[in-house]
Amino acid sequence: MQEITLAVLGAAKTGKSTFVQCALDLKKPAVSAASTKKVSLEGATSVLRLIELPIDEVGMTINQEIDWPERVGDQAMPRIDGALVLYDVTNQGSIAQVPSMLGEFIELGSFYSFRYSNVEE
Repeated sequence: MQEITLAVLGAAKTGKSTFVQCALDLKKPAVSAASTKKVSLEGATSVLRLIELPIDEVGMTINQEIDWPERVGDQAMPRIDGALVLYDVTNQGSIAQVPSMLGEFIELGSFYSFRYSNVEE
């Protein structure tokens, strides 16, 4: 079964937990930074894993590679297939790191960006 892992990045209080709960149709908030659900994509069943990360825990190496944390909770960080960058348009502090992060993703060839505003975690 194919596994797809997406990082959900953002500053505190940008709605990362709410996004994951809604995206995976969870009945209650996730209890860990990594949440999974079996989904049907293009007729095949896959496992979708969403990992919540503070945006300041992700950077770029000198070799122009994304520097993900080594661990998420008590588990090794899986291979990340993509990233969602969330921010709150009503909170300038949550937007501060977004332009540089998106710029780094653009240099690597692709990125996805979603916005949640006025959502409390």
